[in-house]
Amino acid sequence: MERSQIIDALNALAQETRLDIFRLIVGAGPAGLTPKVMARQLKIAPPTLSFHLGRLAHAGLVRSRRRGRSIGYSAETAMIEALLETLGASLRAAPPTPEPSAEDQGARSAPAKPKDTETKTKDDAPAASGAPGA
Repeated sequence: MERSQIIDALNALAQETRLDIFRLIVGAGPAGLTPKVMARQLKIAPPTLSFHLGRLAHAGLVRSRRRGRSIGYSAETAMIEALLETLGASLRAAPPTPEPSAEDQGARSAPAKPKDTETKTKDDAPAASGAPGA
């Protein structure tokens, strides 16, 4: 799988509304759903839904098919399986993450001490009322 395809797919799914649409389509199985059904179930305006479906289709995650006078969308399972396989292979090939030392854990859990940014000087003292030198 090309690196650009992985990036496009992950970018498409990194938006909350698109992720909701994608999950709904995947859950519908091979039959897919029409935009009318998706808009009603997700309470999304049709133009917004159309925009997000276009992004998912561009990333290769969904496909559209004409169904008479309407269009149905279904998951592009081959692309999704390839994406999952590629990501899984990357995770299996990654070197193990070293365990943090006690020193590292202590440094992370200790709250940072606030810096004393206010240094008082004679000039910061409240001004006395009246004329100077009085």
